[in-house]
Amino acid sequence: MLKKIAQIVSWICLAVLILPSALYLTGSISSLQSVKLAMIVATVVWFISAPLYMWKENG
Repeated sequence: MLKKIAQIVSWICLAVLILPSALYLTGSISSLQSVKLAMIVATVVWFISAPLYMWKENG
């Protein structure tokens, strides 16, 4: 169950990494600072959530 939640959170974080930059390029978002903040938060959350489901146990 925890693996599934971590996987969903990490996929959402990857979407958050792409979406603000694309919106900034199209001119929908004018604040570069908010794009940077969203991307750094998504990166940190991805680095926390991704190892939870990518980790393989030995044995």
